[in-house]
Amino acid sequence: MSSAPGSSARPSWRHPQRNPAAPGSPWRAVAVVVAVALACSGIVSADRAGFPRYVGVAAGATAALLGVLALPSFPTRRIALALLAFGGLAAARHAALPGVDVKVLVVWAIATLIALLLVDRAQSDETPHLSGSSPPPHRAGEIVRAATVLAIAVFVAVVALAPTIASAVRHDAAPGSAPGQNGFDNAPSSLRRGEQLDMTSRPHLSNDVVFTVDAKHPDFWRGETWDVWTGSGWQRSNRAGIGLPRQGIDVPVYPARNDVVSNGGDNMLQTFHLEAPYADVVFGAPSVVNVRTTALLLERDDGTVFAPEGLGRGATYTVTSRRAHATRATLTAASAAAVPRAIVEQYAQDPQTTKRVQQLAADITAGAPSAYDKVLAIEQWLGAHTKYSLNAPPSRSGQDAVDQFVFDTHRGWCEQVASTLVVMLRSVGVPARVATGFVTGSRDPLTGRYVVRGRDAHAWAEVYFGGVGWQGFDPTASVPLAGEAGTATSWLEQARAMLPFLLVGAAVIGVLVLALSIFWPRALRWPRRRARSTPSWAAVMLARVERLGRRAHVPAQPGETVREYAGSLAVQLGEPQLETVGSVIDADAFSAQGAAPAERRAAESTLTQVELAVRERLSKRRRARVVRSSDREHPVTNRHP
Repeated sequence: MSSAPGSSARPSWRHPQRNPAAPGSPWRAVAVVVAVALACSGIVSADRAGFPRYVGVAAGATAALLGVLALPSFPTRRIALALLAFGGLAAARHAALPGVDVKVLVVWAIATLIALLLVDRAQSDETPHLSGSSPPPHRAGEIVRAATVLAIAVFVAVVALAPTIASAVRHDAAPGSAPGQNGFDNAPSSLRRGEQLDMTSRPHLSNDVVFTVDAKHPDFWRGETWDVWTGSGWQRSNRAGIGLPRQGIDVPVYPARNDVVSNGGDNMLQTFHLEAPYADVVFGAPSVVNVRTTALLLERDDGTVFAPEGLGRGATYTVTSRRAHATRATLTAASAAAVPRAIVEQYAQDPQTTKRVQQLAADITAGAPSAYDKVLAIEQWLGAHTKYSLNAPPSRSGQDAVDQFVFDTHRGWCEQVASTLVVMLRSVGVPARVATGFVTGSRDPLTGRYVVRGRDAHAWAEVYFGGVGWQGFDPTASVPLAGEAGTATSWLEQARAMLPFLLVGAAVIGVLVLALSIFWPRALRWPRRRARSTPSWAAVMLARVERLGRRAHVPAQPGETVREYAGSLAVQLGEPQLETVGSVIDADAFSAQGAAPAERRAAESTLTQVELAVRERLSKRRRARVVRSSDREHPVTNRHP
């Protein structure tokens, strides 16, 4: 067929115009899942770059939605795959670095796998179908089953392999980025060593992650200690630092004076991953005995350690600490006579505070027989008469900060609370000092890692007990005693311990999914099969007509319709009413409304009468043949007399 001259009816091989964002488009589901995958990649990248997480989520999700839905002139499949590839590169780039959120990576992996499934489905749905052909069957169930199997596989792989991979790529000592002046200026003061602890300025705490800690037990992450009270803050009696000997990258720390824990406590390992741009204080649970690091270290005589050249973002160091098995029973039984004289002279001297503070301390602890009881009595009094608040007024210059906190403001932050506890304990002869650093932080339930933020910066009291050593206390921080702290088992470690049961469960779920995929479609087809196994009225009648024809030796010819066959059979049998029966069977089988009930009954009655007549006729023929056969075998002769 030729087209008219000048017409433009030429075949076009271009894809038809499409709109991925149109209602019913399969690419809308693809866009949502790709957005989830890229949002997870954005979270990982934002965490590493120091941006808020919502920035990463917004950037990743926006790129996915715009790329998949807003570019109809480009191949959507290629765009979706390219976006997934970029997200995978971003996730893989940061996956092995310290501090990465494993939960986000698991969600990214599952979303990426499901997105690949949906891309394949959307591509097949978008392909133009042949003219007159039926659309492909709905495969939502198939996609759900495949996504379930993939999610289970990813989950089992994470549980089984993540701890092994993490231990293989974990760095016990890594230098991180080079610390510069910009990092020093932007780092919080809680990460930098100082010469005094000033209480006349309010602290500024952020929500930024400063470091993460891999540790089996919660504890105070101590950085520095202070032993000289000035009335408005704290200083150190000894500011000098001594260089530590180096054995490869393992740096042993000299035991602090009279620190019995350094020589006989339980070992505890902690690996710190620095997330802030700069830090020169080396943190660790008391008391530090070894540091595995690549940095140059110095130590003070109180056992605290610092890196004079600083540590940059990404630096990793592992601290070995020794902790006393301190419980309430051991602390209550600790003898004041066992406290070394040097400790008493340095940490239990006159605190140089006001008379009314000293008198208040004596009144509070009057009924407390042991040092531990005195600590509890003062903590209880502070909890009942003071309030923790970052909006409290700072200490006034020239006035004793503890006196102002206890008798005037009754509000203060951790420095006021810890200083009051230490000053009051010293007033009643209990050796104590102030320590600064960070509280435990929030524990990631998946990895068991402690995530420490700027808001976790803290000051607390450390009290010396004879035969036990230094023990931290603070009424505003819920850090358990060393001997009563449970092991921080992560959800991932618990799941790994249950791996055999998880594998069995995954196998059972896989078998169930496979069984459903095999037998569920068959179960859906069973009613249709039953319907097909019950013959229709027209089929039953046609079978009777064909059986009648075989009895009369008049078989149906190829290509004959029911009406034509019934007509030829009517002629051969001399039963013209059979043609009407054939017409009713044809109408019932091929017309939209089928045969009327009255027509069916009439056709059945007619066919029954014809069958009886043909049967009688055939019976007479058989009897006649029998008689003729008998006459031929026994002929009769007529004789005349």
